[in-house]
Amino acid sequence: MEKDDLFFDVDTPLDFSITKKYWEYITSIKHPYTKGMKPEVVATLENPDFIRQSRVDKDVFLFYR
Repeated sequence: MEKDDLFFDVDTPLDFSITKKYWEYITSIKHPYTKGMKPEVVATLENPDFIRQSRVDKDVFLFYR
């Protein structure tokens, strides 16, 4: 991943980074209601109540709070 592509690093139980491109995909396609909610999303990723693996895509993990 290019450093310029990094949108934010989050210390999550699964330890991963979010790219600008992926954040745009999330906020425009998958979950448009999250646009402008970066602090809330970061808080959920850092301290989720639970995480589950997607049934559709095994590379996707869903964080809930």
